[in-house]
Amino acid sequence: MRKKSLFKANIQIIKRMSFKNLISFAFSGNPPNGKRFIAKSLLESNAIEFLPDQIIKIIFFNQHADIWIDLEKIDHDYFDLFEKD
Repeated sequence: MRKKSLFKANIQIIKRMSFKNLISFAFSGNPPNGKRFIAKSLLESNAIEFLPDQIIKIIFFNQHADIWIDLEKIDHDYFDLFEKD
């Protein structure tokens, strides 16, 4: 049996559509526990990440754009941000 591709192409983006709307269309379920979906310009480490509520048509002016959806681990350990004296 052939594995179904998760790649979606030719999605029509409407005027007020956000990256959050796109993610919920592409993935009808929730991400696995401890992870979240993020929209990116590439799947590489130097990719630009887009905020979920950003409007897609404001970011991309061309008719065609490649947008990558990735899974990111949610890190709740903020203790490293604050050093104790």
